[in-house]
Amino acid sequence: MSELKQLNTAGEIRRSQIIQIYGPGSIMNLRYRNVTISTIMADLHMWEYQKTANSQQTKNQKFTDARLSKSINQEVRYKNLYKPKTQIDEFWLPPVVPETYSRSEAKRPHLVTKIFPETLICPECRKIGFISSWGRAGKYDVRKICLNCSRTAKKVYPVPSRFIVCCEAGHIQEFNYRSWLSYKISNFANSKQKECKHKNLYLRQIDGLGLASLVLSCSDCKAKTNMDGVFSEGALDGLICSGHRPWLTVNDDSQEKNEECSEKLKVVQRNSNSVWRAETISALTIPPWDEVLSNQLGSHWKMINQLSTSDMREDYIKNYYSIIKKDSRLDYQLSELIEKIEAEIQKNNTASSDLKFDEYKALTLFEDHKKMDDFQVTKQTISVNIDKFVSLVVAVERIREVRALVAFSRISDKKRPEDVILVPLTDQKDQDWLPVMEVFGEGIFIELNKDLLSSYLSSDFIKRQMEKYYPSIEKDDVLIKKIFFHTFSHLFMRAISTEAGYALASLRERIYDGKDQFGILIYTSTSDSEGTLGGLSRLAKTERMESIIKNTLTYSMICSNDPLCNQGLLSEHENSNGSACHTCLLIPETSCEFFNSHLCRTFIEGIIEKTELF
Repeated sequence: MSELKQLNTAGEIRRSQIIQIYGPGSIMNLRYRNVTISTIMADLHMWEYQKTANSQQTKNQKFTDARLSKSINQEVRYKNLYKPKTQIDEFWLPPVVPETYSRSEAKRPHLVTKIFPETLICPECRKIGFISSWGRAGKYDVRKICLNCSRTAKKVYPVPSRFIVCCEAGHIQEFNYRSWLSYKISNFANSKQKECKHKNLYLRQIDGLGLASLVLSCSDCKAKTNMDGVFSEGALDGLICSGHRPWLTVNDDSQEKNEECSEKLKVVQRNSNSVWRAETISALTIPPWDEVLSNQLGSHWKMINQLSTSDMREDYIKNYYSIIKKDSRLDYQLSELIEKIEAEIQKNNTASSDLKFDEYKALTLFEDHKKMDDFQVTKQTISVNIDKFVSLVVAVERIREVRALVAFSRISDKKRPEDVILVPLTDQKDQDWLPVMEVFGEGIFIELNKDLLSSYLSSDFIKRQMEKYYPSIEKDDVLIKKIFFHTFSHLFMRAISTEAGYALASLRERIYDGKDQFGILIYTSTSDSEGTLGGLSRLAKTERMESIIKNTLTYSMICSNDPLCNQGLLSEHENSNGSACHTCLLIPETSCEFFNSHLCRTFIEGIIEKTELF
């Protein structure tokens, strides 16, 4: 590998990581040779697709999904993210490096990161300095060295600062050690210390491991303080957010990357999970929306779909018929192609903007639809011992899910999703695509008895549970239903994990608790197009499902932290939870739709007596 090509490559990550934890605006640690470099992922504008998505080897990297597009475009929270309009027409998989490329192409990386924070600390002498103040390891080497500590036989490379500053509006900036020292010593500093510019700062850990033992000092004026309280609320009161957005990339350096901001600043650790949280939305591929024709047409479909009338679409197809036929390799006659495109558009118009509405119909009325390659389900016989409680069991033998990254948020502790400030993935105008990942897998879908649940959720028992665990929350039928189904879903996953040996982190839930919906889908998936091995869907068989349902209900009565958990004392800090703790209900957040909120174990206990399952 040439020196240029090696310098151009900082590291590799999996595609799924780009959507889930390393999207635009996130901080990622890269191991460059023998040095850790902290970087911030650049915006979507820098994604290189010219060579990675248009070749035969990497085809199908861009695709359409009518249901997912409709949901995003009509979602109120997303409408103003990508100005002047939000109209997402296409989805792109993260770019991949082609197997072969020329030397000139090596100069254009496929994903771009920028060094952040640029404040570095020497691991030996503990000096603090901006990236430009350190020496270079070599002429073409991006690594920095401490000139005071490095020797001919050994070079010492400074490491990124552990402290950064964020606000809930998504802005992120360097932690100013000079300001922190000046602020902390302001009440007792002598004149020399007050006038000092603190150009030679050191950060040393002395006699302990806590922040109180982490001492910041200036070698010029001898002023020093510790870092105790740096993470406290209001630690940076009086400082104004710079509105800095270092993940944005612009062609003109004169363009402003900062914006006005009135949000409070907060110091966080660089590797904290709160620094970047993905806002994703996902959709299952269900009949009749197979997207085969639209994806075969490629860019032509995008043009056709933007035309508002059938006459305009017909004129376009007639004018470009030979090009369309060549590009898409479709063997339709002109009239047949026009007819099929119109049918596809009409079908897409019937899709609901509520993704779960059509999915629930596909999972419960699947006999009304033709089967698809990416949607294969089989209805199972229900044991007479649980048919009072469960009305439908479906083995989902093949399923495809598309997860789109819509935006991200920072350090938000808002309980309601609508209060969280969402940050767009780019500032480019007319953004018409979003990054996605597609996964393939299998699962189990169950529908609970509608009449039984409707009666139970309005019973006096449930009302008493609401009064006990949610005294300050307005009672709402929608909320009650959500708590019951979400709690049951978590217990159901635990029972499946115990029965089949699946780790909870490998399972995901999809809850259908809307109007006239009483279903839960538990599934596992992988980015491999072959999917998984079928072990989960086989649990839907009659004899195994009876055992799983009974174990699910049993787990609602058992917790090693009782009676504290049963009384709700272990979830007092989370007002959306009642009787819930890590032992009985809380699961990995990657498996949960609602981030472990709206859970109460005692909501399930009453159904056991009502159904007489034991």
